[in-house]
Amino acid sequence: MSKVHRTLNRIAHSASFWVFVIVSSTMIFVNLKVDSNPNAARGLWSNAVLAEDTPQIASTTKERSLLREGSSVVEAKGKFRIVKDRLVFQEDGSTRSFICLENQMLQRVASYLSDEDRRLVWVVNGKITEYESSNFLLIEKAIRGR
Repeated sequence: MSKVHRTLNRIAHSASFWVFVIVSSTMIFVNLKVDSNPNAARGLWSNAVLAEDTPQIASTTKERSLLREGSSVVEAKGKFRIVKDRLVFQEDGSTRSFICLENQMLQRVASYLSDEDRRLVWVVNGKITEYESSNFLLIEKAIRGR
């Protein structure tokens, strides 16, 4: 047997490998199940902290306002505004705002904002990213005022 085959054989018979496979599979299954039912509780890897009814508590430290990388923003209502050369999403009822990352969905929002009233409320779904102690929002879906 070659060295590669011996190594793969050793890994396949390792207890820690199978624990890893089972835990990973379970977490993937839970998240797929949650994604297929948007009204279900959030999955193990999700951190949906931007619920509409959750008030944000102000604090003096910057760390208090950071959300985890990969957190989900689910149907957050708010407004977009232009700050310098970036679009910023401000959630209604919260002091928290996010600089939006460029993608096609943000391009559509930006083109609409240049033509229409900027006081319009949007419903946004997306993912939170983190870079140098700041959060950013990658918009997956944005719907004009409901």
